[in-house]
Amino acid sequence: MADYIGIKGSNIPAVASDPSNPVLGEVWYNTTGNVLKGYATSAPAGAWSSGNNTLQGKSNYGGTGTQQAALIYLGEGPYADKNKTEEYNGTSWVETNPCLVARQACAGGVGTQTAALAISGTDGTVRAYVEHYDGTSWSEGADIQTLRYSEAGGGTQTAAIIAGGINPPPANADCETWDGTSWSETNNINSARHSARGAGSTTATVIAGGTAPGSGPVALCEEWNGTSWCEVSNILTARTNQGGATAGNSTDFMIMCGTPGVTSLTEVWNGTAWTEVADTTTARIQAQGAGTTGAALIACGNPGYLQDTEEWNAGSAVQTFTAS
Repeated sequence: MADYIGIKGSNIPAVASDPSNPVLGEVWYNTTGNVLKGYATSAPAGAWSSGNNTLQGKSNYGGTGTQQAALIYLGEGPYADKNKTEEYNGTSWVETNPCLVARQACAGGVGTQTAALAISGTDGTVRAYVEHYDGTSWSEGADIQTLRYSEAGGGTQTAAIIAGGINPPPANADCETWDGTSWSETNNINSARHSARGAGSTTATVIAGGTAPGSGPVALCEEWNGTSWCEVSNILTARTNQGGATAGNSTDFMIMCGTPGVTSLTEVWNGTAWTEVADTTTARIQAQGAGTTGAALIACGNPGYLQDTEEWNAGSAVQTFTAS
């Protein structure tokens, strides 16, 4: 990886006050505050804007990928075929080959637009079924160990993690990892829940929100270190059935929308604390997200099996750099 000295050289200017019109990537030493500063993307300074509609309105679907290369699949909608797949290229959505088994409420957030997993779900019968997407078509893979749906997911097509879920109600705490060949039971999350959102890898994952037994929507957040789960700072507004920036990680994650009610609230996680940022234009529930805190996306959802897409882009701001 290139470092700053290789890109910009060793001459960091020392100034008494911050530049009035810095450019992205500019770094300087502020002699008044005795701090190193720079101009970089900043999630709190970002905003949502409209993208083009999906081809089908849906909710309770699976989703993954980035803002410019998103994937949505399966779900519930006002149409006959509930196994549809759509890809987004940053401008428009296009339909590709459908999943093999129609269902809804699968675990989302696993993989990329060209290498994804559709995990579990229900079509009235709960399925342990897993499908693999190669960018063109879906194929059957190994079933998960514990029968459930509405899990939080994270990771890649060859190294994935799922946690929580439901079957039967109210919720469970089971966690499984996938190594590209088989699923393995591992240590449970601390608080059983379903309909949470997560992102990360099999060695570093974060899950937030969800519905817990006897509690309804919760603000609980947990991190996985590859061995065990640890409770960390709660999200600011308890919620369930929210979207998440699924290409994020355990120190850089975003959740948006959800319930109770139908909310447009958006929060960003930096590995230590949650910060509320700009609301989505359209409040919604049962929608998935994609991307990162720098460039995210959310599409579809309820009420009314929405088709609209929104894109989040982090703004730029002066930031103080500290040792970590």
